[in-house]
Amino acid sequence: MYIDEHPLTLALDIDVIRAMLDRWLDHPIEAVLTARRMALEMARVQLSAGRDVLFPQFLGRLDFVLQLEHLCRQVGAEFHRTCSAQQPA
Repeated sequence: MYIDEHPLTLALDIDVIRAMLDRWLDHPIEAVLTARRMALEMARVQLSAGRDVLFPQFLGRLDFVLQLEHLCRQVGAEFHRTCSAQQPA
């Protein structure tokens, strides 16, 4: 819903970026670390242009969350963490 109301928001899914790396299954740890670095740089470009970035997945690695927070401070962007639970039908 956020993206619908904020044009040109970049939705960065690390799993999608990782899957773009050839033979990532042969090197899963290196692949996820590479995907995170790539996501940070993509976010830097987007935030530096004054646009929003959304990571639409659970970020269970505190170190990566802190890197995102640091990136936002570097480029003068606001950092928000949002959690939402699926509501039963």
